[in-house]
Amino acid sequence: MLLFGCFRLAAQEVSTKGAIQVYPSERGNLLSILPKDKETASSEELLKSTAYFKINRAELLLTNKFKSYQNVGQTKRSKTVAELRAAVTSQGINGIQKIKNLASEASVQHYLATEYHFDSLLVLGFFSHKYLEAFGIAFNDTKVEEGVVYSYQAIRVDKSGKEELWAETKIVSKVPNPQLNGIKIVQDTIISNDSTVVFKFHADFPIAGLSKSETFPAYAPINTRLSAKEQKKRVKEQNTAFVNYLNSFPIEPSKVAFSVYYQENQAGWKLLSKYQAMPDTAGVFRLGAFVKTTPEAYVEVRIIPETFGGVTSDPDSSEVVGAYAISQSSVPLIYAVSGQDSTDCIKIKWQKLPSKPYYYGVLIERAEGNNEPERLSIASNDTDSFIDYKIKGGSIYTYQVKALFNPKQNVAQRVPATTVLSGTTFSAPLPPYNLRIDTASKKIPTLKWDAVESNSRFGFVVYRGTKPDQLSHLGNVVKGTEFTDSTGVFSARVKMYYAVVAQNLSQDTSDFSNVVAFKAIMPLDIAPPMYLNYKLANGDLFLDWPEMRAKDKLISGYRLERRSDLDTVFKAIGPKTIATNFFTDTTFKQGYYHEYRIASVADDGQIGNFSMAFEVDFPKELHEGVSTFSLRNTTKGVLIQWPSAALSTTKEYVIYRNDPPKAQLRKLATVPAGNFEYNDKTVNDSGAYLYAMTIVAQDGRESQKSKRKSLKRSKPTKL
Repeated sequence: MLLFGCFRLAAQEVSTKGAIQVYPSERGNLLSILPKDKETASSEELLKSTAYFKINRAELLLTNKFKSYQNVGQTKRSKTVAELRAAVTSQGINGIQKIKNLASEASVQHYLATEYHFDSLLVLGFFSHKYLEAFGIAFNDTKVEEGVVYSYQAIRVDKSGKEELWAETKIVSKVPNPQLNGIKIVQDTIISNDSTVVFKFHADFPIAGLSKSETFPAYAPINTRLSAKEQKKRVKEQNTAFVNYLNSFPIEPSKVAFSVYYQENQAGWKLLSKYQAMPDTAGVFRLGAFVKTTPEAYVEVRIIPETFGGVTSDPDSSEVVGAYAISQSSVPLIYAVSGQDSTDCIKIKWQKLPSKPYYYGVLIERAEGNNEPERLSIASNDTDSFIDYKIKGGSIYTYQVKALFNPKQNVAQRVPATTVLSGTTFSAPLPPYNLRIDTASKKIPTLKWDAVESNSRFGFVVYRGTKPDQLSHLGNVVKGTEFTDSTGVFSARVKMYYAVVAQNLSQDTSDFSNVVAFKAIMPLDIAPPMYLNYKLANGDLFLDWPEMRAKDKLISGYRLERRSDLDTVFKAIGPKTIATNFFTDTTFKQGYYHEYRIASVADDGQIGNFSMAFEVDFPKELHEGVSTFSLRNTTKGVLIQWPSAALSTTKEYVIYRNDPPKAQLRKLATVPAGNFEYNDKTVNDSGAYLYAMTIVAQDGRESQKSKRKSLKRSKPTKL
């Protein structure tokens, strides 16, 4: 099942006599018993009347509730020197004698019997938590699991057996204060000779304040169907919030000791010293290590911060610093360097250094003229030569070579070996490549090209001509890889060709680059045709004009444009460039007014001036009318009939008739296309009538009237 919901553990106001400070480490959770005010005499009297402190422990469950408290042990104060020796070893007895200036074991026994002042006893905790346990004011809970949240109780039991709650506290087990890892040990200098190595450091303490939640953290729901091992793993993954809340507290420099470890030739780490650092007049915490050793031995030192009770920072956060037992006077240096000029380079050489691990390499520097030296390379100490390809012809160089050592150590080659050389021999330059005309070039060309970098290059020479195989140089040497030719006379009618060569400091030149061509983009003075011929056939307009290409070789074709009553703006018709001197306009609309104009087109696409506008106007042809129709008297009127041969272009038929005795025809009726007769019921029973017909096309045009036909009206006799 899944656990739902979270519970916040409210801080309980418990009346206590003292306090507990827990120092968790990989060795366990060290509980230090403290009074509320260790400066008062009452706290000393209270400790004198104490038989021991009983320690209870409770584990935080996944439900965010603690188990019931269980007793896990009690403190015990040594009463005799023998008991003290059993707790701290004989070496510990010697240590306490030095710390407290106790001359004999009798004075140690007296100290055991009379010293109950907390300040005096707590000082011993910086040297070993065993002292605190031996004096009954600390308890190291070793039977705990790392990463588990525990709550501890200290119950004071006085000499009469009466119990009272001394203090309660909570901690994440075996996780030291993360702030310890924020202490940075900074290496300053190393002083060495053939028998000693002295390391100097200083300590930087974290100054950023801690940001803690105002409420006690809680476990997020964890699937209880998981194995107990997997549940523990999930709990530990969530313990970051608990560590920040319970285990993190500011570091006080006065409560931090430093354990100095060393090893020689990687033979194993040993404790060299352990002490508290006191700030100097500038407020800097100075540290050091003085190691006696043998000549050329490799000595390594690491310093691990340690707080009260022997709790240390993560050893991986402590940097290892190493140095060799060497002196300035005992190590070989580089004393001389020689060199020679070679093709495109300068070669220098020196005597190889001994194969010793204390060399950090060989520094090679170069100064051009009176300039400051610049680093060329740091070579390995088994190197004895260097080739400098980055030289300029004619420049004088001073080369400096010296051995390198640990920069923090007091061993260094302060005066380098030097030599002065100049490069004068160069190989023939390689030709430029990818020569091109910049796309922004219109009236004058800008050339760009690529070239292989060479320190012996003096510049480039640009060649120009009107034929690709007949080029002449323009004189001046170009230093970069771009050139704008502002000296030429350019026209849209003339094509210029260019190539570039490279030149070195010895005046040697390369082969030509690729050749490129340029023709100015500017208006051309090409003439248009002077007239336009046209004729209409089958609804299409056939146009032709005089051929201009025979007179001007730059003309490659023509541009024809048209406007009309339907489109009043000139627009191109046909291809953008017409390759012939004639064109058929299949979109011509008869019956509308048209204008045409024409221009010549150059071979680069430029369009010359247009000709004058030529007018073209062909009126619409009248629609063909009715060729014949018939008239017949009926009882109801006059029946008019015509051939049933309808065209797709026919919209309707119009019938005209006079009104006797007048002879003038008027419009009588309109008959839709598809009908081929009409009965005129508006006639009288007598009289002479005239009829005619027209056809109206789909575009609204009406044909001419047919020939007139007459009919004398007589009403047929009924049978």
